[in-house]
Amino acid sequence: YNPNYTFEPNSPVVIAKELSIKFSNKLLSINFVDATFKNQIIDNNSALTIDFNPSNPLLDINLLSNALINEEITNLLSQYNIVVPFSQVEGKIKSRVDIQIDLVTDLISTKAIFKSKHTVFNFNDNNITINNALLHLDNLNLSLKHSDIIINNNNIEGSAYGDINLKDE
Repeated sequence: YNPNYTFEPNSPVVIAKELSIKFSNKLLSINFVDATFKNQIIDNNSALTIDFNPSNPLLDINLLSNALINEEITNLLSQYNIVVPFSQVEGKIKSRVDIQIDLVTDLISTKAIFKSKHTVFNFNDNNITINNALLHLDNLNLSLKHSDIIINNNNIEGSAYGDINLKDE
């Protein structure tokens, strides 16, 4: 038996070898064992937590992976108003994504950390090689910490850091 979970109706499923389910003090925790999402491995420390506290019910989604940010991942994130303005062409990114949804107001809060030793992204039809990347996402604010960058189409090399507001205006 392979249990599965979908984040949204009509979205791809997370398939796991096993699920660990615990309910205590109005808190339901679901942990996946040997789970995959669109053939990408999800770390066993990933979890879904639902807090049934009547004054502030919350859904927490904590995903840890070492994966490629492909179209399936960006489509899933867009359902939670997380805009990823690039596609990943090569490499893997170690990521921790925390999504918190207030079940009364439907407000969504996101935080994430992305790390990679070597990866290639396509952004505005330019391949960008990034080495030693560290990105922090806090809702719609993306911070790039010091990273070595090569823009392949223009033979530009350098270091980069900075903040990007991903708000779609």
